[in-house]
Amino acid sequence: MYEDLRGKVVFITGTGSGIGRSTALSFARQCASIFVVDLYETEGKRTIEECESLGGKGAFRKADVSIGSEVEEAVSTCLRTFQRIDIGVNNAGICIGGLTAKCNEEDFDNVISVNLKGTWLCMKHEIQAMTLQGRGVIIKYCFNCWTRERALLDNYLESGQQEAFRQVVAEIFD
Repeated sequence: MYEDLRGKVVFITGTGSGIGRSTALSFARQCASIFVVDLYETEGKRTIEECESLGGKGAFRKADVSIGSEVEEAVSTCLRTFQRIDIGVNNAGICIGGLTAKCNEEDFDNVISVNLKGTWLCMKHEIQAMTLQGRGVIIKYCFNCWTRERALLDNYLESGQQEAFRQVVAEIFD
């Protein structure tokens, strides 16, 4: 059984497939308004169509979460469309395969840019909106692409995400 979230607005990234898509559909089943942000337009729009067929209202914005101006514009578009953000779900993330010792610097930088910086950028702009509203909830998944061969890289990335999240949350409540 689902709680009725009618009137609540969910800003969710990385919704074109996988966990993000499933999460968006779950919120739609609860009658929430869904603002979908994804790098891939076709997949993002398909998620919105599915959300709307389940009873939720939806809107889509193509954005790369690792680019500050795109995240800022996505949040602004959500606020123009729905006038608020009640729930932020920072789901966008990538996992580039390969052994730690063979991972190239460009791939490593890309993972950090999307998974860590992208999360921070989303939270920064979501928190600004939620502070003005006086409330809101942020959900951050911690991806674990862990395999034995890649343990050093993935543990580092996961701990980096967790520490960044702890610092932002501590800042909110200080």
